Amino acid sequence: MGIYGQFGTNALVTMTNRKALNVIYVDGHSASLTTTGSLDSQFAILTGEVKQDPEYDQTYDENARASAWCEYLSDLKMDGIVRMNAGFEVMVCDYAVSGLQQISVTNMTVPGKDGSKKGDPKLPNDPNRQPPHGWGNIFAEQGSWEWLRSGTWHYGNQAGTGGMIKERRVILDLCRMITFYDPALQSLSGSHHGGIRGNDTYQNGWGFRRGHRLVGISQEDMAKVYDWNRKAYTVSDSKHLPCSGTDWQLVTETITLQHKARLREVARLLREAETSSDETPRLLGNVRSLIHAAIVSHWEYPEATGKSLAETRDAVKTRCSSAYSGHIELQFVNEFELVLKTAVEEVLQRLCSVEVDTFIWTEEHLNGQATPTPDLRSILTPIKSVLHDLGWDSWENCPRQCAEHVRLPITRSFQNLMSG
Repeated sequence: MGIYGQFGTNALVTMTNRKALNVIYVDGHSASLTTTGSLDSQFAILTGEVKQDPEYDQTYDENARASAWCEYLSDLKMDGIVRMNAGFEVMVCDYAVSGLQQISVTNMTVPGKDGSKKGDPKLPNDPNRQPPHGWGNIFAEQGSWEWLRSGTWHYGNQAGTGGMIKERRVILDLCRMITFYDPALQSLSGSHHGGIRGNDTYQNGWGFRRGHRLVGISQEDMAKVYDWNRKAYTVSDSKHLPCSGTDWQLVTETITLQHKARLREVARLLREAETSSDETPRLLGNVRSLIHAAIVSHWEYPEATGKSLAETRDAVKTRCSSAYSGHIELQFVNEFELVLKTAVEEVLQRLCSVEVDTFIWTEEHLNGQATPTPDLRSILTPIKSVLHDLGWDSWENCPRQCAEHVRLPITRSFQNLMSG
């Protein structure tokens, strides 16, 4: 937690809920107050308009946004919303109706003598509140880091984040997930790809990797989203929605764990093979082993089954792409869940297709059934393409992480950063 009050009284109210809250989760960095897309879905839902460059007040007036949300949610009989920045926050519209109970109120004001000194040039005074700076009192700088530290407590154990716990205080109902990626929203077709807009820059590396925006969404499509929200969240309608009961979050995490690291390593090995012709057979052997590990539960050799290579290729791709959702009957899936089912199958179809083709390609070259000099680019290109489209080619963590006893020299620039 960080105390950012520059002056005046700062109070922390601690509350608990006496019953489960019925809230809407607005995905993405929707609690980040930026003009570059983090608020697009809220602008679309609450105002029906998404501007390329929103006005200052429209972006930063959280009180007005909270009032608009509560008015919107009252028709849906919802308690509030959940949004994310570094961590998660919950906004509740009516404490009494939602069953919130106050536990304590803590006066967190830092005394002026040793704490908040308005205008003191020795204290951090960054209005953007970007780490490592805080805003206004002697604990602000450390508070910024502690805010980030506590925000990561519930990030879970994916992608090498360590032994932290997953967020369990909010349980997603993926049978009622509404997405602006839905193909039914025709006005947004083609706007989910591309780079970061113009000359936009992001402090501390924050930003949107693909530059996804909702600019240009039509009134017709916004009416569809409104109707979907009423159907998904109004009690009288939503209780009749069918649901397969599939844990789609677990499905997507499993697919990621099964394919991501192996495909990234395959891409690295193929890039090495491009510049190390003497090592090509060894590198291709490693590629074959990695791909086999990814598709082993679906792969059959033609020699073992008596089928042709073409028949084997098609059968393996079909089994692989339908492994997690092919068994789900459509009668148990509602229109919102169908988007997830379709997305899972289309992603798997691409992954399985490139993996099966790569495995057969390595088999042919290593067994002398193809030209002695393999065209590495022909097989590397589709792998790089699928990694790019899924966002799996981005940097996430260090391949080698320091143990506790390892010390590295601190650069001067990093020392300056730490000293503020």
